[in-house]
Amino acid sequence: MINITIKQAQDSDILVLESILLDTVNWLNKMEQPLWGANEVKWDTLSKNYKISDFYIAYENGLPSGCFARICKRNDFSSAHTPIIIVRCDKLL
Repeated sequence: MINITIKQAQDSDILVLESILLDTVNWLNKMEQPLWGANEVKWDTLSKNYKISDFYIAYENGLPSGCFARICKRNDFSSAHTPIIIVRCDKLL
């Protein structure tokens, strides 16, 4: 049985977020459909527009398997930033 949980990210999860996002960058590049560069998914760059509490990590059977950033508060979709929703590439293959 698959157990999926979603937890709000904390400072201690920054490396996990970077890993998930970098996996996605590499997968999209391999598919010749680049969306972000590797530097764009490093916390130093992300933290200019996001707080760690904006991110959530999905765990499959206790292992990180995806992440997303919740940036639209109260259904306000006028934000200048596009929501990030990522599922680890190895789950897509």
